[in-house]
Amino acid sequence: MWDTVNQFIEELNKIEYVILRGPFRIDGIHEGEDLDILCRDEKVIAKKINLSPLNNNTRCFNYFTVINHKRILIDVRVIGDGYYDNKWANTMLMERKLKNGLYRLDELNYKYATLYHCLMHKKYDNCKKYKEFIISEFGTFDEKTNLTQLVEYLKKNNYVVTEPIDKGVFINKENQIYIQEKIYGGKN
Repeated sequence: MWDTVNQFIEELNKIEYVILRGPFRIDGIHEGEDLDILCRDEKVIAKKINLSPLNNNTRCFNYFTVINHKRILIDVRVIGDGYYDNKWANTMLMERKLKNGLYRLDELNYKYATLYHCLMHKKYDNCKKYKEFIISEFGTFDEKTNLTQLVEYLKKNNYVVTEPIDKGVFINKENQIYIQEKIYGGKN
């Protein structure tokens, strides 16, 4: 599909996207690792960078492409798919920064999007790979303390808790209820 990483990046950079998570350099990605990308339209990005679906579901979120004979997994998130609040997702795209040739989240959005991902899309114990980052940014790796920090950020920015339409994404229901109660004063 792509002979070189540079060819892939050149096409990718012709559309509006931001990398949510993944290695800082695509040429450093290992087989089986994935990139999480946020964009406005998954069909546009899939066509532009030659993505193939991993499954035959009606609505696909998990794709792959081949760069220099290496299969690269790419999870595509779009505004309106419930992975993040629509307003927040728009902000992420508007405030993206070009780093090492790729559009990445700015520092503040990366900090809180990573925390949200750990608290909402994972069992907190499964976030060990983000532990050092969370401690360096938030001072602790304590679920309740980190939940309080996330609630403050969501409230300050008028962001809401969302539920992805991608049924393959784990939802930490306990944390979802906790955040909703703190933001809305009850279950939403």
